[in-house]
Amino acid sequence: MKVNKKIVVSLMFFACFSFIKSIHCRHQTRAHLSEWTILTYIQADNNLSPFASLNINAMLEATYNGKVNKLVQWIKPEGNLVGRYSMQNDGKIRTEDILPVASTINHETAVVDAMHWAVKNHPAKKYMLVFWNHGSGIIDYLNYPMRRFNGPIMRPWLEIPGLAPRTQRGILYSDNQKNFMNNMQLKNALRTIKEDVLGRSIDIVGMDACLMAMLEVGYQIKDYANILVASQNSEPGIGWIYDGFLKPLTKQPSEFTPYKLAHEIVTSYRKYYHNKLSFITQSAIDLKLIDQTKQAVDNICREFYRCKRINAAETINTMKRARFIAVKFDTRAFVDLCSLLQGIIKTNNLKIKNPKKSMSYHYINALKRFNKKAGIAIKTIKEAIIANTAGASFKQAQGISIYFPQKSIHKSYNNVTFSKESRWLSVLRTVLNIKKKKPNKPLGSEHDE
Repeated sequence: MKVNKKIVVSLMFFACFSFIKSIHCRHQTRAHLSEWTILTYIQADNNLSPFASLNINAMLEATYNGKVNKLVQWIKPEGNLVGRYSMQNDGKIRTEDILPVASTINHETAVVDAMHWAVKNHPAKKYMLVFWNHGSGIIDYLNYPMRRFNGPIMRPWLEIPGLAPRTQRGILYSDNQKNFMNNMQLKNALRTIKEDVLGRSIDIVGMDACLMAMLEVGYQIKDYANILVASQNSEPGIGWIYDGFLKPLTKQPSEFTPYKLAHEIVTSYRKYYHNKLSFITQSAIDLKLIDQTKQAVDNICREFYRCKRINAAETINTMKRARFIAVKFDTRAFVDLCSLLQGIIKTNNLKIKNPKKSMSYHYINALKRFNKKAGIAIKTIKEAIIANTAGASFKQAQGISIYFPQKSIHKSYNNVTFSKESRWLSVLRTVLNIKKKKPNKPLGSEHDE
């Protein structure tokens, strides 16, 4: 078969031209992208509703320059409507869409859909997704694992034993729809956003909510977000200081890396609440380092079991004493991880300096090794903390908490990714003298070295 050389050359030229043009267009498109898109998912169908307007007004105080897209999906208790809004340069809000409230019955799919709207209509080089509402850290208290519950949100969430009776927060609880988002749904939503919407991890996930700065929460979402900004303790009703970090961001958007923005969020929180409230905490956690933090905790668990095989009573006593002196938050089962490890070192040092007759030479050496691993773990954890602030009541809080109940383990903790993949749950069961119900040995038993 004969081939027309002119046609072949023309086709090759056209293909090369199209390829070069497509590359140019892609670079040109990225050059014209906004620097940041920030989507705040406000579930205000609860007693926090008045604070939503305050936070949105604070967002409006930051100048709009086209380089920072400030977006809100706002679920209101009145009108049974869900609004999607963008902040404009005239200091006003533009309504972009109104949805039926039924569209948010499943928060997992609703969050994904909201993020898809943000990316499609307001593309940017970097993204932050903020969850705004009520919550409980890594524990799903209400009728776990069901998504629906009975009764108003006020009683079960603001009167959980151990919580102070002030206005507090958490993640996506609705009074009227009687639903909420559990931690597995959070993980699934962020996974879908990475795989189907962005094609990569979200730069920052923010939790304008109570008690979410936990190792378990960070580990739950580590594969789908790069940075977590959250509070170890309960938040005041006003929550984040949006104008505090949005104003410097909108002035120099290209200068703000995800790490710098995360640091600025914590700094604005500290500046606003300094000398106003003593119970505040907030931290930014580098989720790229969360795996090594988990490994450091696993190393501590190994040393615990090595010591326990030599002297079980004293080793368990060390853990209980360390928990007693560690920083604990409004949910008392949530303990500051660094202060817990410092408590282990302090307790073991007392035993090393003044050993009882029941403590053998081998046990003392095991305690020294335990302390060495605890010191390494503290250093590892601090490397993962980008920024941290704490009020006078929690000045020893160092940015990341871990679940350590005093008596019993909540059943939802068994389903947490961290508890399945680490040795920590096994240590909790041993310290609290809780026997496993299932005969099969899970990862992290005392025989796992």
